[in-house]
Amino acid sequence: MTDAVDPSPPSMGFRCLSGHPAMSAGLTCSVCGQPTVVVYTEAAPDSTAPIGSSTPASADFAAPTASGPAGSTTATPTTATPAPANPATPTSGVAITALIMSVLWLGGLGSIVGIVLGISARRAIRRSNGTVQGGGLAMAGVIVGICGIVVAAILWPTLIKDGINTNKAVNQVNNALTPHTVTLSLGQSAQMAANDPNGLSSIQVTAFTNPEPSPDLLIQPGPGKQFALIALTICAGPNGSQAGPNKIGFTVSVPGNSPLEPSFINVVNPGALYITSLAPGTCSSGYLTFTINTGSTPTAFQYQSDLNHIYKWTLPSTSAA
Repeated sequence: MTDAVDPSPPSMGFRCLSGHPAMSAGLTCSVCGQPTVVVYTEAAPDSTAPIGSSTPASADFAAPTASGPAGSTTATPTTATPAPANPATPTSGVAITALIMSVLWLGGLGSIVGIVLGISARRAIRRSNGTVQGGGLAMAGVIVGICGIVVAAILWPTLIKDGINTNKAVNQVNNALTPHTVTLSLGQSAQMAANDPNGLSSIQVTAFTNPEPSPDLLIQPGPGKQFALIALTICAGPNGSQAGPNKIGFTVSVPGNSPLEPSFINVVNPGALYITSLAPGTCSSGYLTFTINTGSTPTAFQYQSDLNHIYKWTLPSTSAA
């Protein structure tokens, strides 16, 4: 009987799981990316091996693992599992809103909202245990909000004070531009202001006639017209009057018409428009003639001495003296 010949010891090498040669075990194949392991190659038997031997001509074996049943030769590759990447920590939307509102200011209202939201956001961020960020934004919102409140505390009183002063100035201008009106009845005397620009002390409406017939055939009111007459007594102040009353300050009010100015044609003389000067403390009487529509009745007579003073007499519906 022929004795079996012992085979040569297997040789050790490195390959990936796909069979590509490698330099060492525990690496990643540069060709396919598979992990590399240790393999053993058993040499083929020589020609004297008995016929029917079950030993293969060549075989590769991976390094046996320490686990498994006794005699197991199963190779288990070892690969490193990468650690999962940490997701981005979200930023608190309340903190962002706090900073935006503080920057907008809105006269101090935005600052108050920014401070409240900033404090609330910082509390929520501390309770989140690092799952929410934005503490710096929340603090910035609080700081900017506090600065905004300080600015508002300084600015608002100044604006209110300026507004009050402006309102007083506007009222003064309105008062200066709005004439002061004194209302009187027929026969009453209007006392002029001490600084009357025309130097007068008083004007009295002594009589009113409507219609007033013209004794002169050459002086007629015209078709559909009639005359109305106002009698005046005009007195000068202590310094006298250099030009008499304001000639364009006399008007009568007639329903349905604009204020009417007197005519320079006198139905009755002397005409009040021709009083040009008065000595200190003296008075002069005269008449004003108005041309109105037939059947009309003036309701008021008015004298405006300047922009700030108007004297208005209420006229009766019929002639009176």
